[in-house]
Amino acid sequence: MKLKQSRAFIALMVSIVSGGALSCGSSSAGGGNDNLANATGMTIVNATKADDFSTSGNVNIGFVATDSSGSAILAQNTSGATPLRVAIDNIVVRSANAADGDITCSISSAFSTTITCTFSSIATVSATTGTGSWALDIDSSGSMASSDSTCLRVTASNTFYDELEADSSSNQVAAYDFTTTGALDDTGCTSARATWAVTTGFTDTSELLDWSATTSGNNAAFSAAVATVGDGGGTPLYDSMTEVCTDMATNASITSGNSKYILLLSDGDDTASDGTLAAVTSCLSTNDITAFVIGLGSSVSNTDLQSIADANGGITL
Repeated sequence: MKLKQSRAFIALMVSIVSGGALSCGSSSAGGGNDNLANATGMTIVNATKADDFSTSGNVNIGFVATDSSGSAILAQNTSGATPLRVAIDNIVVRSANAADGDITCSISSAFSTTITCTFSSIATVSATTGTGSWALDIDSSGSMASSDSTCLRVTASNTFYDELEADSSSNQVAAYDFTTTGALDDTGCTSARATWAVTTGFTDTSELLDWSATTSGNNAAFSAAVATVGDGGGTPLYDSMTEVCTDMATNASITSGNSKYILLLSDGDDTASDGTLAAVTSCLSTNDITAFVIGLGSSVSNTDLQSIADANGGITL
């Protein structure tokens, strides 16, 4: 499983989560787990009800656990039922499911806002470091007007760049967006470009920024580029992801030896692709490119996004 470069991904995730005001009323760590004895804080990043929620009150929950100093706790399920999702620089995001016994979450009453979680089967693991080349593929389709009406995807992308820059100037980044229209609206994204055009070599993708090192000198250009995303038209998600993946596989501008990643920001509802989900996952696995996926909005199409992330060891939130 790839663990590199996820500190920046966590920063992006937290930026989006904070905008969505996801939180947990309280938490408790137990089960005789020495490795989580110092867990005093938790940020909930994803929570969905279990199939038997109406009778058990159980929820599936993704979180970042921290100690009293604010440092994240690095942990992994030893049984393998709930694998470590991503870890780097002492940051952990785990996807826990009450049904597999790794974590039990319950709500005390039907109208309570308090979620109590009990942990078990946790073991400390080491983190991996390294440099990488990241392509951001950002949804500019019409559904973004409701899925991301405050344009958090731009704010989060800038936070992501800052974290990559702080991690290493040897990291690389490029940015793209996708839609089917020649014109964009500016719902929440006040700098959205009026005219959207396909970049030569692609069919459903526009290049916002070509490959460049994550340095302070390139920060302004990145920020200006991603600020031009907007909303309009259909969602050729499969086609754009396949195009970006295929380009990364052979692009001479990518530093040799760098791990390759795509960061997808979308609500996951493909409405306009000629290609298939299978084409995306095949490209990712064949070319050893890992996709990290941020689902935007309250009606995210999780199944497709999860398949994209699972193709080569990524995660979706």
